[in-house]
Amino acid sequence: MKAIHFSTLIATLGFACAPATQAQHCGSGKTGPMPHYHTAAPLGGGTVRTYVIQKAQKGRDKKQPDQIGIEIPAEVMNNLPATTAAMAIDFPASARSTPFQYMMLDWNPNGHEPAGTYDKPHFDFHFYIQDLDDVMEIKPGSCSGLDCDAYAKAVKPVPSEFVPQGYIDVGSVVPYMGNHLIDPASPEFNGQPFTRTWLYGAYDGEITFYEPMITRESMIQQPNQCTALKLPIAYRESGYYPTKYCTQYDEQKKTYRVFVTDFVHRQQP
Repeated sequence: MKAIHFSTLIATLGFACAPATQAQHCGSGKTGPMPHYHTAAPLGGGTVRTYVIQKAQKGRDKKQPDQIGIEIPAEVMNNLPATTAAMAIDFPASARSTPFQYMMLDWNPNGHEPAGTYDKPHFDFHFYIQDLDDVMEIKPGSCSGLDCDAYAKAVKPVPSEFVPQGYIDVGSVVPYMGNHLIDPASPEFNGQPFTRTWLYGAYDGEITFYEPMITRESMIQQPNQCTALKLPIAYRESGYYPTKYCTQYDEQKKTYRVFVTDFVHRQQP
């Protein structure tokens, strides 16, 4: 949810595949299909990379993903920069059966607004649906921090059937992102400290990204957990959509993973 640092955006576009190894399913301890990786992007003296693991199925379901996410090696997690970092990394081509195009990763060493809520060192993991070129047109200006034309699009209501259940618009508009829909039932709004939460992005009347925000402390101290998502009753485009997000630490590879999973095929109205 921090945008002023997007002048340092690292855009690694085009599809490439780093060497793949077997992956473990969250909490299962079993090996499964090999992940497809995208080209690595630099962070904290090391690199991070997006990946897709597909289910081993036939027919239309052969395109069903099992996980889509990002890997952060422990050496990176332990040597993160003291300044904010932001980067966009495409997902591998095997993510095309889903709406997600790329990961916009923000590392916020001092957190961000609002003070007293999200001002802890944490990551913002944006699973983006909206084209990157369109995101870069959401520019700063005089209307609540946005260009006034962009602001009008940012606050344009998403039709109710496409709004995830329980989420509301509180006007949290940010340049180079758009609007953020929040869940007022989230722990950080109910007297609990922020450790991890889930937001949805919106712009021009559409859901534009899915966003887990997770503190570094939570990633390290409680890495292996999954959370069911609150979902809409309808989807604008057909495809595979996740119903859960997870974090995981792979002890063998010394790597943290953040991913969406439990995909279900949805049909547009």
